[in-house]
Amino acid sequence: MITAAFPNIRVAVRNDTHAKVLLIEPCTVYISSANFGDSGWVESTIGLHSTDAYTWYVENIFTPVWSSAVEIGG
Repeated sequence: MITAAFPNIRVAVRNDTHAKVLLIEPCTVYISSANFGDSGWVESTIGLHSTDAYTWYVENIFTPVWSSAVEIGG
């Protein structure tokens, strides 16, 4: 549903990753345990507005994880 509503968004999954990440260039990162939709769980999200944090996260976490994830939708 997300990729149908937002065709320019890329979505990928890995079986060993629970975190949800939203990267907004050039300097915003949201990291969350929340699932899309209503889970009924107490969830938490952190948003960082920092070019340094964005760059670090992309280089050290996102790129290695994304390279072995399976892209869906589109």
